[in-house]
Amino acid sequence: MKLFKIKRFFSGRRGRYLLFAAVSLLSILLLLVGNILFTQLAKKKNIFTDLSAEGLYTMTDLMEQTMTSVDRDITVTFCSDPDVLYANERLRHVYILALEVAKKSDRITVETVNIKKEPERVERFRTTGASEILPTDVIFSSGARYAIYGQNAFWSTESDGTTVWAFQGEYKMATAILTVAASSLPSAYFSVGHGELYYDPNNADHPDNAYLEEFYRLLLETGMTVGTVDLEKEDVPEDCALLLVIEPKTDFVNDSLHSLYEKPALERLDRYLCGEYGSTMVFLDPEHTLPNLNEFLGEWGLAVGDGTVADTKGSLDPEAGGKTLIATYGNANDESAVGYSYYSSIASLVAPPKTILKDVRPLSLTWGEEESYEFHYNYISLCRGVSPFFLSSAGAQVVKGSETVAQGGPFVLAAISTQIYTDSIGNDHFSYVFTAGGSEMISSEFLKNAAYANRDITASVLREISRTDAYAPMELGAANLNNQETYGGNRLQSDAFESTEGLTLGKIVLYTLLVLVPAIAAPVVCIVIRIRRRYL
Repeated sequence: MKLFKIKRFFSGRRGRYLLFAAVSLLSILLLLVGNILFTQLAKKKNIFTDLSAEGLYTMTDLMEQTMTSVDRDITVTFCSDPDVLYANERLRHVYILALEVAKKSDRITVETVNIKKEPERVERFRTTGASEILPTDVIFSSGARYAIYGQNAFWSTESDGTTVWAFQGEYKMATAILTVAASSLPSAYFSVGHGELYYDPNNADHPDNAYLEEFYRLLLETGMTVGTVDLEKEDVPEDCALLLVIEPKTDFVNDSLHSLYEKPALERLDRYLCGEYGSTMVFLDPEHTLPNLNEFLGEWGLAVGDGTVADTKGSLDPEAGGKTLIATYGNANDESAVGYSYYSSIASLVAPPKTILKDVRPLSLTWGEEESYEFHYNYISLCRGVSPFFLSSAGAQVVKGSETVAQGGPFVLAAISTQIYTDSIGNDHFSYVFTAGGSEMISSEFLKNAAYANRDITASVLREISRTDAYAPMELGAANLNNQETYGGNRLQSDAFESTEGLTLGKIVLYTLLVLVPAIAAPVVCIVIRIRRRYL
């Protein structure tokens, strides 16, 4: 009897109306719940359709193969909650890439930490008491070994510091993971014993740490540990990938009267550079002239001038004497130049970012553009060449105190010398000497400023001349999105992240369907239900 009454009720107009109302409400609720569940599941399982013209969300086969070969447990820590990462245009790509990497390797784990609420969880990654870990940082760690990358490290920006023009996510992530997973790491050694500047990770109060903090982080990102060496007392260590000589105040001389060498420190440096490999960066002090070191640089095609380069037009501080120089790139249009591969892509941008050098003494090339030094003995040969790296403007001059000692620029602010040593069986070995007239180009002040190219250029030099490839293979970038031939990574079709510029026809159709179908389906369903309810 009750069942009959229920059927009779729903067969009537009012019952059918209420039934459709309940079905409508239930459908809407199911639609909302289903959308929430699918969204959360898609985020958790990293399910997505890559509609970017450049394939920014698609991991390449080479990247996948490289990640599956990782044989140590790696943790990738993002310093913000997932919703913040997805909302951040630069970190979203990196986060999704990391999740894809974790799906391909059971040795790689991705975690998120809200460091504003739980700062203690990343405390062990702070290098000094003054170090700061930002919500936009990404930390790669394995045991006690780690590397910290800022969000901008995965992108290349133009001169405004905000407009991105290339994504180098795969290259940077592979570099970081391979670095912390390496069985052994190369080292960058700071020369000490001559009043040089150096970074001391074991002493938070070391006076040079603040000045070199960002450079130290860059060395870690490149895949090197840090140490010190006194060449007056010891040889260059075997694991040295890069020797750093930063503003020595006293010359490289010997304190021992019983030494077999007149200049043992430079002899050790020369042997290091003339072996199978060797790389050094020398940053001169504009106020101290060191004859022995200058003579050594002369053997690599460089003459060190006296005074400081000033430019009241091509500088950031014309009213203060113009010693904070806006450098130009040497031989930016000459593909055969030694330095071309380091800066060509940045220099060729419509608005190339500026590289800043401050308090720089002038250099000059003793061999000229087309000249070089060559030595041949039996089947062994050695060839050295030098190329300008940074130049001042043509209107610059050299000053010493209140006196102008030279005019008629451009003056060489930094140069790179290259040596090719061919052994008896025909194998070539490369060594590099990068020399700058001052060290401000690697100071934290300029490396931290995204409006300048100092960080990109310095990172490029470190990557090219240091032998980190023997420990964490860097050739990955040559066969994927992040092509090293166009430094900075995969060029974007547009400077707008959500742009459809460059999409294929298939992606445009799919993009249109994904955008329009849900928007059209919802009102259509509502209209149908409304009509059915009205004519019950």
